[in-house]
Amino acid sequence: MIRSPILALPMLMLAACVTPSAQGEPSLARRAAEAIDPRLPVDVPVDARAVDPALAAQIEALMTEARNSAAAFTATEPGAQAKAAAAGPPESESWIAAQAALAELERTRAPFTRALGDLDALRAASARSGDRASPANIAALEAAAAELLAMSERQNAALDAIRAQIAG
Repeated sequence: MIRSPILALPMLMLAACVTPSAQGEPSLARRAAEAIDPRLPVDVPVDARAVDPALAAQIEALMTEARNSAAAFTATEPGAQAKAAAAGPPESESWIAAQAALAELERTRAPFTRALGDLDALRAASARSGDRASPANIAALEAAAAELLAMSERQNAALDAIRAQIAG
């Protein structure tokens, strides 16, 4: 009997898919982990450490710096808005005055952005520390970051509005 090589190829491919049953498949018997009731509570030790005093002092210093800068920003903002509203065409005296007021407003924000960056560095260091960071430290860092983020969004919106007024 002569077989065609074309018919032999699909048969060889099918034969490669079959595995012998004597290779020791895993048993279907119950394993030890399956005997544990999944509804039982898992005893996990709670990390009840308080916020590290040194970290708390760093966060408080950064928050004080950011709040002081935000207060200066809030005090400077109305003047910058007034000059932006009065800005004339580009390169006019009023436009230059509005640009200078915008620059001054951004300068008053510099300590805020520095504090925000320093807080982000503390958060990154906490993340890199892995299991050594206590939940209280992480919570303190996240609460401070949330407060600064809200301040930053308000300041960014004010700066964008002033820039839009100056641009005309």
